[in-house]
Amino acid sequence: MAIIKTAVSIQEPLFTQIENLVKEQKTTRSALFSKALKEFLQRYQNKKMLVKLNTVYKDKPSNEESEILNKMKRKQRHVVNEKW
Repeated sequence: MAIIKTAVSIQEPLFTQIENLVKEQKTTRSALFSKALKEFLQRYQNKKMLVKLNTVYKDKPSNEESEILNKMKRKQRHVVNEKW
């Protein structure tokens, strides 16, 4: 896999926190940035998928699904109202 170098400008307080974390984790800034970006991208993709899923499932049930649900409700009502 090719490695591409890039420059990133960040504020000094953030840089200081990163340096401290790099020392604590015994890693490099490059490795830390790569890991952080991978996690960020994964979360972003998960959020996009969640939006798509919510869009799909917010729709009303089809006529067939509604009919099945109504039958289930009637059956449940009958079972509940039935004398033991």
